[in-house]
Amino acid sequence: MFSDKRIFVVPANWQLRDESFYLERIWHPAAAKGISRVMWLDALTLIYRFDGRVFLQSGKSFDIPEIDDVFCDPENRWMSYFLEADRTGKRPKRYCRVLSKLRLISLYCDIVEKLSVGSIQTPQVTSKQGH
Repeated sequence: MFSDKRIFVVPANWQLRDESFYLERIWHPAAAKGISRVMWLDALTLIYRFDGRVFLQSGKSFDIPEIDDVFCDPENRWMSYFLEADRTGKRPKRYCRVLSKLRLISLYCDIVEKLSVGSIQTPQVTSKQGH
């Protein structure tokens, strides 16, 4: 069921809390994008624009939350802290435990990687209405 290129499965809570998963599937890919904290809000709108389906691990459809509901600060200052590396540059300085944010970042990185669309930055559209 989950082998189609246009089908994505969001990580479960336990995966988002797993340090290896966090580093390899969320933090490293997000940090490598080179997107500014404010432009991340625009880039995340790709989640609403791609032609595909998103599921939970259970196989149920995943209802993608509004970006503004998850990332409440229009300046997205949180993203600067999230992307900040420790002194080695190989690990985050801090770990985020806000699962809704991690889940959307993970989904964005998966879509970009799987569809090879690059880092898409578009005018800010933070509503999924009409998508």
